[in-house]
Amino acid sequence: FVLPTLGENFGYAIYEAFCAGRPVLISDKTPWRGLQDQQVGWDIPLESPEAWIAALQEAAYAGQQTFNQWSERCGRFVKDQQRHSDLKDAYLKLFNYSVPGKNILILVDWYEPGFKAGGPIQSCRNLVLAMHNLFDLTVLTSDRDIGDDLPYSGIVPNRWIIREPGIYVYYAKRDSVNQILLEDTIAATKPDFIYLNSMYSIRFSILPMYMLWKNKIRAQIILAPRGMLQHGALKYKLLKKKLFISLLNVLGIPKKIHFHATDEQEKRDILKQFPRAGRVDVVPNFSGLLPAGVTPIEKTRNSLRCVYISRIIQKKNILFFLKLLNLLPESIELEFTIYGDVEDEKYWNQAQKVLHFLPPNIAVIFRGPLPHEQVTPTLEANHVFVLPSKGENFGHAIFEAFSSGRPVLISDKTPWRGLKDLQVGWDIPLNRPEAWLRALQEAADADQQTFDAWSEKCHQFAREHLDRSDLKNAYKKLFS
Repeated sequence: FVLPTLGENFGYAIYEAFCAGRPVLISDKTPWRGLQDQQVGWDIPLESPEAWIAALQEAAYAGQQTFNQWSERCGRFVKDQQRHSDLKDAYLKLFNYSVPGKNILILVDWYEPGFKAGGPIQSCRNLVLAMHNLFDLTVLTSDRDIGDDLPYSGIVPNRWIIREPGIYVYYAKRDSVNQILLEDTIAATKPDFIYLNSMYSIRFSILPMYMLWKNKIRAQIILAPRGMLQHGALKYKLLKKKLFISLLNVLGIPKKIHFHATDEQEKRDILKQFPRAGRVDVVPNFSGLLPAGVTPIEKTRNSLRCVYISRIIQKKNILFFLKLLNLLPESIELEFTIYGDVEDEKYWNQAQKVLHFLPPNIAVIFRGPLPHEQVTPTLEANHVFVLPSKGENFGHAIFEAFSSGRPVLISDKTPWRGLKDLQVGWDIPLNRPEAWLRALQEAADADQQTFDAWSEKCHQFAREHLDRSDLKNAYKKLFS
């Protein structure tokens, strides 16, 4: 579609071309910019006729496969525009229509700019971003990241701040989160719901449940266990956790609160531990925004770059994977980069001992914690994302790998199953190390064409997951 216009404030015909799966050749005087980078067309200044000629020549030279890829990208581009546009809410604001919203107070140990705690921060952050136009959301959190001695730089603690328009966050000093602060916060925000983003946090979960038991809280409490009731998670500090769960049941607290499960397995885990739970809603996590397309990476046979992005704790099980690397054939050159905060020094020391005995064809690099804004480019710089976890209730880094067009090698203890049949990765039981080795061999054997096909399927898989999810309506029901 060609439109060398001197100016458009939208360009419906341009949009309809994208809908029809056709690239466009237009001037730079419309809102549609950066089209060439996204492989959906060209937006070129009118004073650069040679660039217009070059674009026409590129389009003319395109073969069937290239043009089909452009067409598919145009269709995806439209879906992304639709997904990222919250137009109903925008027009309600335009006409000053106020939707009667609920007041929701979120209590969470760590929130952005923190990133070391991984998935729970992203779950909470994505929920707030997606729903703050529909609810009055406030967040009470700590003033530092997990394991840090120093508070966040540039954030004034013990004061409500506007993190983004419509999002209010209170970063509390380490020792100031107590019953008095919670009572004052509840009195100030008057929440209809209090959302607890953890199972065992003393200040941000256990204390408010105690206050509920003492009739100090009238708001409805919603508890999100975040995978902490999974069998794999319960194995650590088992006695303490069992005693706490038994105490909650004896006090009758589970029947007074609602539970938020992110899948059917987590619902079963909740009901197993709390058979008298008042209500359990299954609502998946919100995911982050999807990259427009796949960033290519060179792939040669018998060469593989793998990456791990998660906390260094026993549950994430990185030691299992490091031991496997000793068994790989010498013909495979593998580079494994580890990102994560070391929370369990004893466990990490065990892992480091294994590194000393790895053969020369295996290179392992430890980089430490990775800020969230660097996750996507880091995934794109590698071939396969690895997470041999003993249990995940969602796995944000897994989904981000799919979004980045990268296959994953993970355990079967996550909601992401049947990946090999979909050609987006491997989900393998931890008691089958030989199957993990075969998966690594298959990934290493892949040539450029095979890997590019996997990458496209991963990105498409992430897109289809988002398209199937009507999460806003599901969260409206959760908070009702």
